[in-house]
Formats: sequence, structure tokens, C-alpha cells
Amino acid sequence: MSCSNGSTARWRACFPTQGDQCAWSTSSDESAGNIVGDVVRVLPSGRRFTVQGTDTLLDSALQSGITLEHGCANGSCGLCKARLIEGDIERVRFHDHVLPEREKSRGVFLLCSNTAHGDVVVEAQIAGEPDDLPRQRIKVKVQKIEEFDDVTLLSLRTPRSQVLHYLSGQSITLELADGSAQNVPLASCPCDGLNLELHLGAGTFAQKLTRARRGSRLVIDGPHGNFVLDESTPGPQWFFAEQHGFGPIKGLIEHLINLELKYPVRLLRTTPHNTPPYAHNLCRTWADALDDFRYEWSQQTTELTTPKIDAWSNTDSPPSVAYICGSQPFVSATSTKLSMTHPQLAVATLVI
Repeated sequence: MSCSNGSTARWRACFPTQGDQCAWSTSSDESAGNIVGDVVRVLPSGRRFTVQGTDTLLDSALQSGITLEHGCANGSCGLCKARLIEGDIERVRFHDHVLPEREKSRGVFLLCSNTAHGDVVVEAQIAGEPDDLPRQRIKVKVQKIEEFDDVTLLSLRTPRSQVLHYLSGQSITLELADGSAQNVPLASCPCDGLNLELHLGAGTFAQKLTRARRGSRLVIDGPHGNFVLDESTPGPQWFFAEQHGFGPIKGLIEHLINLELKYPVRLLRTTPHNTPPYAHNLCRTWADALDDFRYEWSQQTTELTTPKIDAWSNTDSPPSVAYICGSQPFVSATSTKLSMTHPQLAVATLVI
């Protein structure tokens, strides 16, 4: 709420050990611009993230790779309700959604409209399942189209008022102006729903797409799919990507990096030729910059994955989960080999 003098109201949660019985006070003696690097702890998950400047709690969580439950992200739906347990928050954005007085008295507020003023503890739910996110239909603008070998990279930008909310690895339906549509996995981290990246294989749809110009308007619908990062399983993570199957794998790895999870990561990519795959330098950068990140690529053969998996199995701790994305033959062959070497391994697959 706004103070009568027009300044932004700052709310403080007092007596956090008293359950729902919170006392409240307001003040406007400090500007929102003084808020820098505050730490937010989320209950009951225990996850933490930082808030920079006047970024909202929701934006800051998403930028940190933590997908708090939310809907519109612009103050209209009220799905991002949270409860302040300890510390101060400050409203930095207007919201249409009206909170009942009984909820406000318990410390309930909207994550999309408030920032932290110092370290805070909030009670909020994390969207861990695909069904937790609403279906969204958004008009997007083409930012860039790049072609590499048999792969087309598409960069899209959503309106600031309608960013896409999704889990890493999920897909969207991309609709062109002529009415044609295709389901395409997202190749970007959900920490930035404003800028989206898609990797498409060769085909008629990709050819049509290359004729689109920078600034062209397209429509996306989604998100869809259950090929998502399992944040609850600790331990080494293995990733296998064939050609443009690297797209959703890239999104998963970027999300993993954003979460700062300290697990060994192994990435194996395959190509139909004997030259490095597209985005090869990006993968090398990960391997150079991150502790215990190993990256390898090989030309595709029938038994391609066998020596690599065997080598990792002989030198590394057993993986806790493996993600495989590519053609049906690639996914089947890799899954079969993994089931032989690691029968207890959790495997997530996506055929493209």
C-alpha cells in the first residue's frame, strides 16, 4: 500500500516466532534505491537467493534459478502470494490484485510487487512440477536467427509485461504468421523469461523461420513437457545430446549452474561429422570455468556412447540422474547402455 505522503511503504514482520500472530509497522525513511544484495530465505524449502537493487522478490528468485509459484507476474492474478516471516519488505510495483485484510494481517504479500529491505525470511511454494505453471500465450519478437550446420538458433524476446514462466527443459509451440506451428524445446534458462532461445533441426519449418526478419512478431504457446531438471536428486548429473538435442540440455545445465549446485557434471555431445558441434566453445567454457565439469564430443557411430560411458563409470562416482535428448535411435541406444551399467539410475529422455 502507498503512504499518504506518496512514498513507498515499508513493512516489517515482528515476533516471527509467534506463528501467524505478526505485528506490523510502516516507515518511509529510506528509499528503495538503497536496497542492495539482500538475502532471502524461503520456507519450507530452505532455498536462498539474493535481491539486487529494487528487483522484486519474484524476479530475483527466477534470476537465481528458483521458480517460485506465480502466474501473471504483473500484480493481477495473486498466484505469487507469500507470507513474510521475518524482516522488512518494500513495495516497488503497483498491483491490481486486492489482498483481504485478514491475509495482510498475517503478513501475506505479492512476490511480484515487493522487494527486500535487508535480509528476510518468507514462506512461499516452489513450482517443482510442470503442472504448477499456467499455460501462456505470448506474442514475441524475433531478436536473432543464426544457422550452424543443420541447426537454426532462434532468439526471441517477450514483452516485459508478459515474460514466459517455465521450467528448464520444457517446450513451447512456436506459431508462424502463415499458421504453421511446431513444438520446440526451450534452450534457455528460466531465470530469464524475457529472452528465449530455441534450437531447431533442419526441415521445412526451419526454412520458413529463416525468412523471418529481426523484429518480426511470432506467437508462442506453452510451456509443455515433463523433461525438466530434478532439483531434489543430489549427486553427479550426466547429460547426453545429439545434434540440436543440445538445446534443452543447454537449458538444463544453465539452470543447474544458476542454482550453484556442487555436483559433478558430465556432458557428452555427438555430431554426424568429424568437426566440433555448434556452441562447442560454450561447452569448453563451462568445462574450464566450473569445478568437476567434464565435456566431450564425438562423431556419431553405432557404439558411440559405449566407450565414453565406460570411461566415466570407471573413474567417476555413479550418477544420480541422466538426461538424454536426440533422435529415437540415439535416445534408445544411450538409455539401454545406461540401464546395463547403472541399473538404479534415474533417466529422463526427450526425443526430438
